[in-house]
Amino acid sequence: MPQDCMKTPWNAMRIHEEATMKADKAREKFDLRHGGPRVYRFQVPGEEVKLVGMRHQSHLEGLQGDLRHAEVDENGFLKVRVPKWARTR
Repeated sequence: MPQDCMKTPWNAMRIHEEATMKADKAREKFDLRHGGPRVYRFQVPGEEVKLVGMRHQSHLEGLQGDLRHAEVDENGFLKVRVPKWARTR
């Protein structure tokens, strides 16, 4: 029985490339339909931030503040300056 020419390594590579490109294009199209691709960037000191996801101090939820330092502490948190009336310590 003759060998199937469609099952060569080169053809398998091309099929994989085409499937990958098709998936990438579908992901791009989905992202554009739903607000564009996600963009991640680092905040800089002095930049205004909004506090969200506050579990232990829920009175700070949604509060605006400004970033003090770009480095994170030992727990992975950033230091944010909030208005005096919102401070707990």
